[in-house]
Amino acid sequence: MQANVQEPSSHSAFLPHRSQQTGAQAVEVARFTVLNYIKSGWILFDGVLLFFVYMAFLYYPIIEASQFFGVALPAMALDAFVSSAILLHRTFKANLYMQLSHLPSRSASLYGLMLATCVLRVLLYLCFYLLTLLMHMDAGIGMTTQIFWVGSLATVLIASFCSLLMVTLLQPIARRITQIVFLAWLAFTLIVNTIVNIPLRSDLQFVQYPLFPIKWCYQFCYQGTIDGQGWLAVLLLLAYMVVLVLLARLWLARRDLLLN
Repeated sequence: MQANVQEPSSHSAFLPHRSQQTGAQAVEVARFTVLNYIKSGWILFDGVLLFFVYMAFLYYPIIEASQFFGVALPAMALDAFVSSAILLHRTFKANLYMQLSHLPSRSASLYGLMLATCVLRVLLYLCFYLLTLLMHMDAGIGMTTQIFWVGSLATVLIASFCSLLMVTLLQPIARRITQIVFLAWLAFTLIVNTIVNIPLRSDLQFVQYPLFPIKWCYQFCYQGTIDGQGWLAVLLLLAYMVVLVLLARLWLARRDLLLN
């Protein structure tokens, strides 16, 4: 009697190779997207925006590290929203989209776009930091190595999260109803935080729970030290970013299925 030997599935053997191929294609798409964004001149818009932020809030003879990060974090988050919207619009233009249409997987183009937005956040943050450092080279900004790395971690992490959120919620990835639901929740959260009286605000505190990691990141960024709550915020924000990538992939695949 011959023993039944189960041969390994060719499909399962193909999965690691396919994942590596998708990752390599995503890196190539990210490189192409970043270079195209820089060559288009839109990077100058980001530079001018950050320069005006510096002139408005940091153009003083002496500044402290807490003052720098208190301005850099919201400025980088704001730039992330605007820059990512421009980058998404440019990527899905006909002439650029045709150059990416040869990819066998749409996931690679999406991953590359999201990776490009995060890379731009790092580059723009370093430019903003170097601008501040050069303008205060004589007096300095009172920043130790620990304060720099802690503040930079929070700033880049929140800016990257904002860029991924913007890419995920804009068309053609998200549907209009998704955008309406998100904006309604955000508006309700702001109302609860600012207008509602104190007793009712405590009862509705649960609507603000998803924003707690961002709040905790801002706190340890401003303080210059990170504790257990800060590391928890970092892990939660990384989890948020993974969820955004998965949602964007799902929604984009569903859109392609409807179009086909």
